[in-house]
Amino acid sequence: MTGKRKNIQFNFLLTEDLYEKLEEIADQNYSDKSTTLRQLISKKYSESCKNKNEEK
Repeated sequence: MTGKRKNIQFNFLLTEDLYEKLEEIADQNYSDKSTTLRQLISKKYSESCKNKNEEK
């Protein structure tokens, strides 16, 4: 273990159901960090929706 932080990459499209479930998890388990986690989830969901719309 080198002690370096790893950046986690989201390489999948977030569906609406998955988005809602992740928000629920953020609310339950990350009360002090939920803002950051929610922002990441929201940003990724927005990107997924945008990409999906561009494909049509």
